[in-house]
This record gives sequence, C-alpha cells and structure tokens, in this order.
Amino acid sequence: MVIKELSMKILIRLLVVAALIAGVVLFWMNLDALGIERSFRFYVVAGGVSVLMLGILYKFLGSWDLIPDWVPLIGKLDDWLAWLVMAVGLAAAAGGYYFLY
Repeated sequence: MVIKELSMKILIRLLVVAALIAGVVLFWMNLDALGIERSFRFYVVAGGVSVLMLGILYKFLGSWDLIPDWVPLIGKLDDWLAWLVMAVGLAAAAGGYYFLY
C-alpha cells in the first residue's frame, strides 16, 4: 500500500513538471496568437520567468540529480547551479519589469 501511494505521488509530480515544461514551450511558440506587443522589456521579463521556471522545475524533481551528491567536491554543484539559475531568472524578470521602459 505504501509503495502504491509513493508511486502515485511520483506520477503526479512528474505530470505537474511535464505540464509546466509544456506550458513554457507553448507560451514561446504561440506568441503571435496571443497578440502581445513584443518589446525588449517583454523578452527580458518572459525570458527571466522561463529561466526561473526551469530552475524551479529542476529542484522540484527532488531526488533526481545530474551529479550525485556523494561525489566529492562537485556533488552539490548541480543543486547550486539550479539555485543560481533561479536567482538569475528572478533578477531578469524583476529587473525587466521594474526598470525597463
């Protein structure tokens, strides 16, 4: 019973991640259909949000790592890079929204 509940949680998590990735891709593919005025500010904000989403999605996958944590010196590198990607995405989105006119 515990294994079935655990596998359901994993399945739901993966479905949410897949839906969010598809949403980011579909957003960029349908820019013309949305009728949004595209300026430099739009690209900075939307790109920042997309990069932020990718960092969040990587951290949301949980136990999955590109580099296993037990590897000496570089084990936590992928986790730190995910946090850095999220920070850069947030900074780009906020900076583009508040400072570009």
